[in-house]
Amino acid sequence: MTDVQRFDIPSRPTRLEMFRAFRGYLEKTTGGGLDPAWYADGPEDKPELYKDQPHLLPERRPPE
Repeated sequence: MTDVQRFDIPSRPTRLEMFRAFRGYLEKTTGGGLDPAWYADGPEDKPELYKDQPHLLPERRPPE
């Protein structure tokens, strides 16, 4: 029998909540040694995590 590892994802999660739940799982399984890039999850850094929360994305200005 294999050892099943589980981690919680909130009910009806946003993409950001799912990402952070997965990151928490990785922290536990790797002993917390994740690359700092895993923690750059702001709307400026990873806008794809905020597609379901467009009100949190910064407004884009057209190039001049």
